[in-house]
Amino acid sequence: TMLDQNPSLLPIRTFVDSFGIGHDVSQKVLANSGEKKRYNISPVLVGQTCDKPYDEKYINTRAMLYDAMRIWFQNGGRIETNEVDAWKRELRSIYVKKTNTSKLQVM
Repeated sequence: TMLDQNPSLLPIRTFVDSFGIGHDVSQKVLANSGEKKRYNISPVLVGQTCDKPYDEKYINTRAMLYDAMRIWFQNGGRIETNEVDAWKRELRSIYVKKTNTSKLQVM
């Protein structure tokens, strides 16, 4: 994987949607990670309700993770990829709104 090829990258925590395409991703990455086991992968159902106290700000885990990624980018986080344009298109296509109860929701 890209993480194996670049030891300077150390993901602190990686979330993978365990529904649909992402269903087997976390198991495959862990199975192929060899002896290093540098990955902290958390399979989640992104539609599930957040744990307290995050449930007061976010409608679900998807919204919480999106906001964490947004803050990470604002603080200098970056994606190491050869497909920068594809990532930009994907991230720009995300629609975010506040619900009538002021919770963040990702559509």
